[in-house]
Amino acid sequence: MNEHQIEAVLSLLEGCTLAELISHFLSLSSPLAQAFLRDITLTLETILGHPDTQAHAREFLFNYFLSLMTSEVTNLATKESGWHFSARNASASQIQAFSIENMASQFEKRSPILWRLLGTLLLPYSLRSAATKLGTLGSSTQSLFNQQIMDEEAESEYWAQEEERLGCGSGLNKSENDTEGPRTAKRQRRAAERTPALHRIKRVVIVSILIMSKNQRCNALPSIIGIFCHSTSMPELAIEMLAHMGLSISLTSIHNMVSSLSDKSHLELRRMTSTLTASFAYDYFDIDFQSWLPTIEKPGSTLKHATSALAFPLSHGVTADDLRCSAELWTSDPYNISIPRELRPRSYTWMDCLPLPEPAETPSLSLRLIAWHFRHSLVTFVEHFSRFSNDLHHPETVLKIPHGQKTPIVPCRSMDINQSTSDGQAQIIENILAQAHLGDPTDTPGVTDIREYVSLWHGDLRTGELIDLARRSRSIESKPVRRLQFPIFIMGLFHYQMACVDAIWRMFIEPIGAHQDPEGLYQQICRVRPHDSGRIASKPSFHMMHDIIHQCAYARMLDCWRLHVKKLGFPSLEAYGDTKPSWDSIIQHSLSLAQTYLDKPTAQDEGFRNNSLILARLIQYVELSHTMKHGDIGRVEATFLHWIFVFKSVGKHKYATHLIKTIINMRYRYNDRLKYAIRSFLNQWGRC
Repeated sequence: MNEHQIEAVLSLLEGCTLAELISHFLSLSSPLAQAFLRDITLTLETILGHPDTQAHAREFLFNYFLSLMTSEVTNLATKESGWHFSARNASASQIQAFSIENMASQFEKRSPILWRLLGTLLLPYSLRSAATKLGTLGSSTQSLFNQQIMDEEAESEYWAQEEERLGCGSGLNKSENDTEGPRTAKRQRRAAERTPALHRIKRVVIVSILIMSKNQRCNALPSIIGIFCHSTSMPELAIEMLAHMGLSISLTSIHNMVSSLSDKSHLELRRMTSTLTASFAYDYFDIDFQSWLPTIEKPGSTLKHATSALAFPLSHGVTADDLRCSAELWTSDPYNISIPRELRPRSYTWMDCLPLPEPAETPSLSLRLIAWHFRHSLVTFVEHFSRFSNDLHHPETVLKIPHGQKTPIVPCRSMDINQSTSDGQAQIIENILAQAHLGDPTDTPGVTDIREYVSLWHGDLRTGELIDLARRSRSIESKPVRRLQFPIFIMGLFHYQMACVDAIWRMFIEPIGAHQDPEGLYQQICRVRPHDSGRIASKPSFHMMHDIIHQCAYARMLDCWRLHVKKLGFPSLEAYGDTKPSWDSIIQHSLSLAQTYLDKPTAQDEGFRNNSLILARLIQYVELSHTMKHGDIGRVEATFLHWIFVFKSVGKHKYATHLIKTIINMRYRYNDRLKYAIRSFLNQWGRC
C-alpha cells in the first residue's frame, strides 16, 4: 500500500479513533480480520519498535503485566489457596503432609505466567534466549537442562563431591587420569535429575517470599524451614537473618510451633498408650554444649548424653488381652527368686534350638527355598529365561504377616538420662511410663494399670543386656511394676541384618589372607566395585555391603547355573535357553544346584570347598533380606539357627546368645497370643 492509498483511507476515518476501528475490525469474521490476527505479533513489534510509540507502549505493557503478576500473587496468598499455616496450632500431621513438589505443582497451576517468568529468569544467560524462543518451560526445556549439564562440567563435579568423599581412591585398575567412564556418566545422570528439581525449588522459594509479603499468614514453607533450623540447632542469629529475608518464621513463632507439637504429641501419646497395646523404642543421642568461656563450675566435658524415645501401636489385630500374661511369665522367669530351687525351670542350651522333627519330605523346605533363589537369579538376569517370570511366583510362606498401613509413631519427650548403665535403663523406662501415664495405681493414683500386662521394648543389643541387668537387680521388689516385670525386650531385625553383614565381612573380607584368593569374595568385589575396594576392605557402610552381597550372590548363582548346564552338554546358558526347557525341568535343576554347590566343607577340591561356603553364607543373607521385605516372619525365624553358628565362628557371641534366648522364649515360654504380638512387632520394625 502506497502513501496516497494510506492518506485516502485515513481521510475516510475522520471522527473515528484507531482503537474504535481495531475493536470493530476484530468483531468481524472476514478473512481480512483473520489475517490481521495472524499478524498481530508483527503489529505489536512495530508499535514497540517505533521511537514515537515505544515509551508509551512499554509503559502500558509494564502496567498490564504488573497488574497480572500482582493478581496471581494475591490469588496465591488467599486462604483458599491452602498455604496458610498457623504455627501456634501446628501438628505433626501437617508437617508430614507438607510436600514442596505439591507446592510447586499448585503454584504452576494457579500462577502460570509468574511461574514461566521465574523459570526463564533463573536459567543461565546462555540458555535464556533459547527458552524465550520456546515460549514455555515445559517438556521442551528438559533439553536445555541437559545442555546446561553437558556444557558446565563444574556443576556435575559439585554434585559428585559427596561420592568422591566417600570413595576410597585406591580401587584396582584405576589410574590418576581416569576421569571418564561409568562414574562420570553416572554423575552426569544424577546431575541431570537434580538440576530441574533444584530449578523448581528455587521458583517455589521465590513465590513463597512473594505471597508471604502479601499475607503474613501464608507461611507454609517458612514454617517448615523454621522448624528444620530449630531441629538442627542453627544459631538464633542465623534464624533471625532468614526470617528477615522471608525464608523462615520468627523465633517466637518457632517456639510456639514447638510448644504446639509437644502438647499434641503428649495428648496423642496418652491416647495411644491407654489401649495397653503401645510399644516403645528408644536410643541415646549426644549433645555438645559449647561454652564461650570455661568456668570452675563446669570444668568437665561439654558432651551431654541423653535419650530419645518413640511410641507406636501394635497392629495386625493385636489386642490388650494378647499381652495380659505378666503373671504367667513371672512364674517361669529365671529372675523370680520366690520360686523354690526344686521347682525352677531347667536351663536351656543351643541344643534346644535345633529344628523340631518334621514330616519326611524330599526335598526339605529349606532346600526348596534356596532353590527358589537359584531360579530367581536365572529368570531375572538371563534374558533367555525371562519368559518364565509369570511362573516364578513368590517362594513358599511359613508364617506371613502382611505389611499393613504405615505405622503411626508418636515421639516422647527427650530425657536427660544416660542409658549406658542398668540404673539408667530403669530410669528411662520409668520416665517413659510417666509420660504415657502408665504404672501401678497403688503407687501413682490415676495412671492406667499395667500390672497384669507386658509391653514390648525395642533397642539395640546393649539396651537389652542392660534391661536384663536392671530386672535382675530389682527382682527382690514385691510389686510387678517396681521389679520391671512387664518389659519384654525385642531386638529389631534391622540390627540382626546388620550383624549378619558384619559377620560376612569378618569371615571373608577382613582376613588379609582372603584377599589373595583369586576366587574369594574380596577379589570378586574388586571386580564389581573397583573404585571402592579400599573402603570395603577397611570400613564399608551397611548399605554398600548389602548391595554388594546381593550382586555377588546372584553372580555366583549364575556361575553355578553355567557350570551345571555345561555338564549337561550346553556351552552357555543362552544355548540352554534356546532349547526351550520346561519350567518343571528348571525346578529340578535348581534343586540339584542347591544340593550340589552349597556348604561342602569336606570337598577335596579346595577352590570348590571355599566357594561353596561363601555362596552358602551369601545366599542365606539374600534369603533373610527377601523374607524381611515380604513379611514372612516364619522364614526369618528359620534363619536364626544358621546365623547362630556363624556369629559364634566370627566372635559375635552376644548376638548368638540373644538369638538362642529368642528361640527358647518363642518355643518354650511364650503363649501363642504373645508370640503373635511379638511377630507383629518384628514385622513392623524389620523392613529394609
